[in-house]
Order: sequence, then C-alpha cells, then structure tokens
Amino acid sequence: HQQSINIKDAPDGIDFYYGHRSHAQKFVDFLQTVVPCRYKTAKELVSQDANNNSYNYKYTFSVEVVPVCKDDLVCLPSKLARQCGGICPLALCLRVTNQIILVDTSTGRVMDLRADVFWRDPFRPLRSSKSLIEFVVLDIEPVGPPQTRLQLAEVTVARYSDLGKNDTQYTVPSHLGNVLKVGDIALGYDLSHANLNDADLDGLRGQDLPDLILVKKSYREIRKKRNKPRPWTLKQLSKEVPDFTPRRGAEEMETVEMERFLEDLEEDPELRRTINLYKTKARQPAMDSNPHDEDAEAIEVGLEELLEELTLT
Repeated sequence: HQQSINIKDAPDGIDFYYGHRSHAQKFVDFLQTVVPCRYKTAKELVSQDANNNSYNYKYTFSVEVVPVCKDDLVCLPSKLARQCGGICPLALCLRVTNQIILVDTSTGRVMDLRADVFWRDPFRPLRSSKSLIEFVVLDIEPVGPPQTRLQLAEVTVARYSDLGKNDTQYTVPSHLGNVLKVGDIALGYDLSHANLNDADLDGLRGQDLPDLILVKKSYREIRKKRNKPRPWTLKQLSKEVPDFTPRRGAEEMETVEMERFLEDLEEDPELRRTINLYKTKARQPAMDSNPHDEDAEAIEVGLEELLEELTLT
C-alpha cells in the first residue's frame, strides 16, 4: 500500500489508486499471499497521440475475496465435501489465511481449503459471528485421547438467556475440550430455531441438522473487570471521504466490528503474529483481576509482542 496515491471507501469494498500498473499488480500479488481471492483485469483508453503512435491506458484490477470469515458456519456443497475426503459438510471456519481452515466440530477433523478449490464450487456462510449467542457450560466430558490443540468433548450447555426460565439443556460434541470448563460462557449458533434456505443445506442431504454448534469461549466477564484501556493499538491507513452516502448506522456498525476484531486479536496469538501491534503512549494502570487468573492471561497481549509507536504517511 505504500505506493498507493489514494485510498477510498466504495459501496462494495475499498479502492486503491496507483500511478503505475506494476505497483497495482504488486499489491494484487500480495493480497493473494494473505487471503483467498481471485481477480479480473480491464483497461480503458484514456488518450492517444496519433503523431507518435502512443496510447495512454487506465488499468483496473478487480479483486474478489472469499465471503467466508473466521467463526463463520458453512455447509459445503456435497461434491466439494466428497472431494475433501468425505468431511462432514457442516463445518466451522477456524481462520482464514491464504487458505480457508475448516473444522468438523463433531469429530475435530481439520481441513485446509485452497482458493482455487473454493472458486470451482463456491459457497456462502450459513451463519456469521453476528448470530452468535451465549450458552452456559453445565458439564464437559473429554472424548478420546488428550490432544494439544483441538480436544473433542461432549459438552452440556443451556442458553444463558434461559437461566431461571426453563430447564432446557443440550449435549453436543465440540472441538473446545481444551478451552471450556464448567461455568464458562461459550458462544455458539442455535440451529434449533434457525430459518435456513434448503439450497444452502444441499450438502446435508440425509443428515440431521444439530441443535447447536459451539464456536468459542466468551471472555465477556473478564473484560468487564478490566479497568484500563488496551496498552496497544493498531495503525490504520488514511482514507478519502467516500463519494456515496453511507447506509444508516454504518459508522456504529464499523465501530462494533472493529471492537470484535480487537477482541479476536486478544484471544488469538496466531492471528497476532500476522499483524503489527503498537504500544500506546499512556501509562496503563493495573488490571483489577486475579493475576493468576488463566482466563485473564488468555486475553492479555505480552509487551514483547508490541512495537514502538510509528507514524504512517
């Protein structure tokens, strides 16, 4: 992005402007190394000089990024599921690098989906993180031998909103056996009352849809105890004011999504390794929590991970 001459918001994405075609091509090449995407090119004649037979073209690179994000719930097309070794079509997106990393939460099986494989048989998420709701963990029983990363377990939960109202409980398989413990709050997708399009569930023909799928642990209560701002920040590129009128509530939604992204950074060390975090100038007070609290430590970013203040131009 250092060679871009302007950056503007667009209704369906963001536009980068470059003075030279090679600079734009270099940026597209970079995008392909960090996110699954595809692109098209076009050129438009801007001017020509018939005397010396010279032409001036404007080149456009249109990059399309896969519509799947971290924590999204997807249903793979049946053909794609068979090509991937018969993995359960209903899968959870663990993360997105230059590939889509999926996990079958009922077995703990992980699969890497390359960009070219995705674009041959594309699909959209069934549910995104905006649809996550809270569940209370009532019991958890590990299944199979101990694992260092994803531990399969049988987890009994109840909706947090149902506490004191009814005794409805759910026991489901989960890949979070190493993360959850009794009393924790987990975030998940409630599919028992979901209104899903039949076309989206084509890959699940002949299989029952689970009542719910647990996605990750919630650190909401820990964050409530934190009486300080984050000791780190991100740097953002300056963008030109858009020519179009933003949708109502767009600014508030952008703020909410940014906060979710910052929370993801706190909870995911692997994600932090791909992003520069910078120290804030203000001295930070101590956190009002038990210093030996494992949950508090899980969302703390170490000072060794932070860079000194930097000004972007």
